[in-house]
Amino acid sequence: MVKEAEVPSPAQTSSRNRSKPDKPFMGNLALKCPKCKEMLVGRDWEKNLKVCPRCSFHFKLSAYQRIELLTDADSFVELDSDISTKLSASVNSSMR
Repeated sequence: MVKEAEVPSPAQTSSRNRSKPDKPFMGNLALKCPKCKEMLVGRDWEKNLKVCPRCSFHFKLSAYQRIELLTDADSFVELDSDISTKLSASVNSSMR
């Protein structure tokens, strides 16, 4: 028997990544596409997943924004969030 998935409420969906908040759109009414120079309305640009509707230029997404787009609500569990890519000075010097 197949179990039906629960539909998340808006409150659950908005609280998905509270530990690592994304940089919110700063409230500008418009921004310019770097490729075609089209003026884009901020809310429409975000609804279009940060893609220019005229030339299909894809603006950068953070890792957390991409994960939120690709996964179901509350299905992603971050493991080993304390891992860092920075190497200590002693390790760096021994690698030369």
